[in-house]
This record gives sequence, C-alpha cells and structure tokens, in this order.
Amino acid sequence: MFKMVYLRAIARFEGFKPLEFYEKKLEELKGTKYEPILKKGVEYAKKMKESDRLAFNEQFKTLLNAAKDWAKAGKDLDDALIKLDKELKEAHVKEGIQKISWLQMDAVTKR
Repeated sequence: MFKMVYLRAIARFEGFKPLEFYEKKLEELKGTKYEPILKKGVEYAKKMKESDRLAFNEQFKTLLNAAKDWAKAGKDLDDALIKLDKELKEAHVKEGIQKISWLQMDAVTKR
C-alpha cells in the first residue's frame, strides 16, 4: 500500500505536505474509497516532526532533481549514439564497425 499510494503522492508533491493538507483532503473525500488511505496518511503526518518533514522534502527534491538530470543525460547519450550510427551507415564504413554499432543501438532501442 505504501509504495502504491503514498510514495506516488510523495513524489507527485515533491515531498510531504503539511498535516493540514491531509486533514483537508480527508474532509473533502470523507465517505469515499480514499477515506481509509487518507486516515492512515493523517496518522503518519501526525507522527512526523515538522523539522523532519522539511529536511526530508529538501533531500527528496535533491534526489528527484538528480534523477531528472540522470535521465536527461541518458537521453542525450542515446541521441548522440543514434546520430553516430546514422553517420556510420551514411559513410559506408566496414561491416565489422557497423556490427559493433548495432550492439550499441540494440541497447538504445530497448530503453
């Protein structure tokens, strides 16, 4: 349940919202299928010190930014490899080099 529901919400909001946010949501969604989930969320939020929440949010946002940078770098690398593969084919390089290029492209196309 935590991974499926709470972790997604934490990521969506780039951290934990203040207790008041969860209490307000609980009131808005009372009587719905989300009520038990929000009740547990309020329970979790009440146990958390404000300083811990803020420290976590700062660290979590740093983690999210690092993950975004890593994903962008991976995409940039893939784009460069695609360009190189095209240039190799257009230059009619030896078949052995094209096979090596295929190995790298196999990984790129599977991402």
